[in-house]
Amino acid sequence: MSFGSLNDFIILNTFLDEVKMISAGRLPEETFLRTIKLINQEFPTLDENDSLRVLNLLMQMYNQNNEEKIELVLTAPPSFNLRAKRTEDVVDELLQSARVSITMTGYSVSEYIKDFLDVIINKSQKGVFVKIFINKVDEQNAIEKLIAHKGRFLKIYNYSNETDKMAALHAKVISIDNERTLVSSANLSYHGMSANIEMGCVIQSKKIADKINEVFKNLIFGKVFTEI
Repeated sequence: MSFGSLNDFIILNTFLDEVKMISAGRLPEETFLRTIKLINQEFPTLDENDSLRVLNLLMQMYNQNNEEKIELVLTAPPSFNLRAKRTEDVVDELLQSARVSITMTGYSVSEYIKDFLDVIINKSQKGVFVKIFINKVDEQNAIEKLIAHKGRFLKIYNYSNETDKMAALHAKVISIDNERTLVSSANLSYHGMSANIEMGCVIQSKKIADKINEVFKNLIFGKVFTEI
């Protein structure tokens, strides 16, 4: 049994699509019915156990190529020559790469990131499921365009603690496709992206992304956030 044909390419891409659908909760865990069907069509002499072994090999290869990785991300004045990825570039790359989902938080959002907001809207209109958690929506004029486009694939949640006016959604997180997550001190603003000294990291880890999504799911369930 050899790999390298067009059909093998189709099997591999079907497998990757199903992995992402499972990660996004759109398929039951450990369901690869389309992939197994294609394997059986391409290799009709294989029995059920052999087909499952091929699927298991694909999973092992996928896991080896998706090991957890952490990279440093910095914001600093442009004159600083730092050997690390810059926050603004990382945010742009993450949003542009999203194919399944975007989870994002904003403590302070300014007009400086309007291009990023356009990308988010465009992604949602193409079926990428976007959840944005904003601190005190009424004070964030820059997201009016986002609010105008909210709908099935673009959900916006507000945090406003009426019992403690000093409490805030202060987390700065962008999680993409349930795989890669930026955790940073940088706000979604000019200073956060370009002028301040900010530090964070990009984490490639499905486990971490799952935990972050679970945190926000529980906060929604507990009515800490209100969908607008």
